[in-house]
Amino acid sequence: MVALRSTGGTPHPGAHLPSIVSSTSPISENPTTLKASLPQKGNTTSSLQIAPSLEPAPCIDGTVVVSTLNSSSRDGTRDTDAEPLMLSGSPHLIMSSGSQRPLVYRFQNKRLERLTDIPEAWDVYAVKHFTDAEDGIFACLVRYMGDSSLVRWNGSMFRQLQQLPSRGSHVFQPMMLGQRWHALLGNDFGYTWVYRLEKWKHWDIEETNDKEGPIGPLVPVQELKVLEARAFTSIKVQGRQLIFVASFGGDSLVFEYVEKE
Repeated sequence: MVALRSTGGTPHPGAHLPSIVSSTSPISENPTTLKASLPQKGNTTSSLQIAPSLEPAPCIDGTVVVSTLNSSSRDGTRDTDAEPLMLSGSPHLIMSSGSQRPLVYRFQNKRLERLTDIPEAWDVYAVKHFTDAEDGIFACLVRYMGDSSLVRWNGSMFRQLQQLPSRGSHVFQPMMLGQRWHALLGNDFGYTWVYRLEKWKHWDIEETNDKEGPIGPLVPVQELKVLEARAFTSIKVQGRQLIFVASFGGDSLVFEYVEKE
């Protein structure tokens, strides 16, 4: 494999850090081509339609699907993203918008009911959540104007843990790399930063005067020289973990996650 190691980042102090390298080698010598087939005459076709009310419909796997959010109180909210997730064993939905704080809805009594909002978070462009087996449920909130945030569910609401400078960002993507949770923050005016989730002693402390150590659980570990990154996704192929980075204004790249001794 011919690989070019990314440079220019300022890793968090410490030895034996994993890193991501960009790969120019083919994933497979015999790639499989995916073809879309048109429906033949007589075959059943399917489509998506707007449901007439907030009554949820059952899915194949037993979960529910929301129909519409047609409350008059939501007129002009300029919604930007919707993130489904499970909280306390029941399905919820986070709606972000350009005019208010993200709202958390809960499916209850066959209706979608507003539960709470996420404080200290305005004009959120997108929300992505992840669950750590030991430390609970987190969400990455990205803002184009202002600081993006990492929040954590405390059983009744999301509380802010950390803010990260992100002016010009459209994507703040949590991703499991190796055996650790990471978060990739793209930027239209700079390069992409990779953060790693570390153990933190202030999970349940709202305010602290402790000036030692990191200011939050996300620690910067690497800078990727990709401008205007808009999407990140990961796939494992033949024992290799590849990360695809889509760039809006430059070259889209493929990186490989590697462990360094």
